[in-house]
Amino acid sequence: MRATHTLTLHFPLPSYLSPDLVLERLHAYEPLITPHPYLVRFRRRPVPLADLVDDPFFTDTGRRLAAYEVTERIVLLPSGLVGGGGSRLAAVCSKDVRVPAVFQSFDTGVRCRADAQGGVRVWSTYEVVRRRPSAEGEEEVVSPGAGDWELVETATLECASWMKGFVAKSLETAHRDICRRMIDEMVRTSGKERWPSPQVSESESHA
Repeated sequence: MRATHTLTLHFPLPSYLSPDLVLERLHAYEPLITPHPYLVRFRRRPVPLADLVDDPFFTDTGRRLAAYEVTERIVLLPSGLVGGGGSRLAAVCSKDVRVPAVFQSFDTGVRCRADAQGGVRVWSTYEVVRRRPSAEGEEEVVSPGAGDWELVETATLECASWMKGFVAKSLETAHRDICRRMIDEMVRTSGKERWPSPQVSESESHA
C-alpha cells in the first residue's frame, strides 16, 4: 500500500530581505541543495525529459529545467546509550543514498521532484508570496521585524505505508533546515540576527 504525506512550512521573511532577492536565490537552485543537513555531495546531470513528460507537476508555463544527483547520508540508527555490562554509546548506522532531483523555476518560486531509493518520491514547491491575514478567530503570531512576504514550502511525500513514519520525519527535519539555513545565510550577509522558526502544518492520506 502506498501512502502520502503533505507538509507545509511558512517562513515569514524579515522586512529588510527583498522578495526579489529570495526569488533570485531560489532560481539559482543550488542554494536549496547546499543547506541540506544530510548532504554528502551533489553534481549536475542531464535533464531526464522522458521521465517528466507524464508528470503534471512540471508545467509548460515553467521556466528553466535543471537536474542534479544528490548524495545524502541517511542515519538508520541514531546514536545513544545502550545497556549491557555498563552504559556505552551506540555506534551510528548510516547509509549513503543517491537522489536524482529535477528543478523547474516559475514566476514566484521553484518546484522540485526528488526520487529516492525504495520508491520514495517527493514533490516540493518553494514560493515567495505575500503573507496572508489570519482567518477570523485564528491567532497570528508574527515576529518583530517581519515584513509583508513569506517563503512557503509545500512538500508531498509518496512512499510505502510501512516506511512513511520514518521518511516523513526525516523529510520535515531536512526541509525545515534547508529553508531555515537558506534564509539565515541571506540574513547573515545582511548583518542581521538569526530569524525565528517557521509555522508547520501537515496532512496525510493512503492510497
